[in-house]
Amino acid sequence: MLELGPLLYNLWAGGLREQIYVWGLPPVKQVTEDWFNSISYGINVRIEDEGRLDLRKLVVVHEFKARVRCSRWGDSRSARPRIAIHLSRMPTPIA
Repeated sequence: MLELGPLLYNLWAGGLREQIYVWGLPPVKQVTEDWFNSISYGINVRIEDEGRLDLRKLVVVHEFKARVRCSRWGDSRSARPRIAIHLSRMPTPIA
């Protein structure tokens, strides 16, 4: 998740005009919302000055239910779920 925000921003700065779907484990939705809040000023300026679409409306986040796997060497309290983020996009642009 470390590079998710910059990846989304770079797609948008490069002219993204279609929705992007992000799939991941919790807390990917909260992390994405917090990141958008942290750069909201810059997003708002680029929308007004450059006529860009709102990045916050282009990104749709879906969360998988987290599964905790127990290993032979640890118990469920110390096991961490794997985090996987999958980006996908719709084939048609937003008008």
